[in-house]
Amino acid sequence: MISNIYYPIFRNSHNWENPSHRSLWDGLGEIPEPIQKHCEQIAIQKLLEYGSYYSEIRPRGTLFDLKGRTWEQVSKQERMAMGQARAADHNRIFQHKESFEENKGILQEFIRYLYAREVQPIVVITPFSEEYNCFILPEMKAGVLELLDAAQEDIHYVDFNQALELFEPADFMDTDHLSLKGAEKVSNILVEMFGK
Repeated sequence: MISNIYYPIFRNSHNWENPSHRSLWDGLGEIPEPIQKHCEQIAIQKLLEYGSYYSEIRPRGTLFDLKGRTWEQVSKQERMAMGQARAADHNRIFQHKESFEENKGILQEFIRYLYAREVQPIVVITPFSEEYNCFILPEMKAGVLELLDAAQEDIHYVDFNQALELFEPADFMDTDHLSLKGAEKVSNILVEMFGK
């Protein structure tokens, strides 16, 4: 993601000194630069028209091959196996203590930036499926609170995983991504809490 997204867009590779960046035009032969620029402008215009990252051009998809089924149609046993696999990927991140401390400083700086511009920060943790929550390390959840507590300023914090009874399998697309129905439910709750 650093070489294909963050570095090309933000020109920041964080701790990666020499990111290998692959041009999106690689493998397409010789295309004159004016035509490349024109195509990029059309693509940007199309994204702006859709107003969303996902559309019929780039539909939302699940991380797993659900064989044409929705998350709620997948058996509980299969969902548990997928939840365990996905949580294991994320739990591995917890070992990087230096990154955690660095991110804590970045968050503090960002919160100060928001307050200097009279913007009230709101941190929202959208819900994860019950099957994912069974396997995520408690230390990961505690780490989020530690990050927020490190900030001197007041931060509104909403963790939908504290209210999982509000959600059902139909609200998820996979282990840790909301379906359209679930996203609308979360959005409506946030509007009720904070206004439009």
